[in-house]
Amino acid sequence: MPQKPSRSPESLLEFDELLLQSTGAARCVLLAVPRNAVVIDRDRLQSYRARGNASELDLEITREVAAWPRKVDVVLFRAMHQHPEAARWSFAYELTSEELDELGVGMVRSHVHLFRALAKLGVLAFAGIEFGEREFSALRRGTERVTAELERSVGRDRQSPSALDRLDLWLLDHLALWSTHPLKQFVSDDLPGLLALMDRRTLHVRRMLEKIPPDSLELGALS
Repeated sequence: MPQKPSRSPESLLEFDELLLQSTGAARCVLLAVPRNAVVIDRDRLQSYRARGNASELDLEITREVAAWPRKVDVVLFRAMHQHPEAARWSFAYELTSEELDELGVGMVRSHVHLFRALAKLGVLAFAGIEFGEREFSALRRGTERVTAELERSVGRDRQSPSALDRLDLWLLDHLALWSTHPLKQFVSDDLPGLLALMDRRTLHVRRMLEKIPPDSLELGALS
């Protein structure tokens, strides 16, 4: 078995892999779960208001995908809300409904940068799974709003839409997925459909990436 990359004691995430067969090919699914509970609070919301574009978790996921001994096809981020006493990623309870909506939009805008970087590394699906209902709903609404913003931008420039906007819109439509399903259910019910699309997506994504300046695909840290 290939040697997994060594991990610093300061790492925020634990990683493992699932190897699955799909359309006659082996697919590598990278599992990422926070080592300790991560609570997204008002300080984090403020960082999105400052228009940062990546969290430390995003940066660590990207580094791990790049260093993993196999090519990673899918990344699954586990929030683990099926075990409330051991939930690893959640929104602070004191956040208001308005703040949750704002946080969902800010996180999705931030994640677009992660999705670009992962696509550049050959990842064709990213799923956040095992979310609680509050987190899932906020991210779903955030995705709908950011998607609508991108659709308006592409529509305004119908004659020559931005290649980056078109890529971001495609990534939100096809690469990103949020789910409350536990890992076992997601792997049995949802993942096969994602894997079946891999071969059809590869060439299309590669052609879109070729039109994007390389620095637009790099993942930066939050300011």
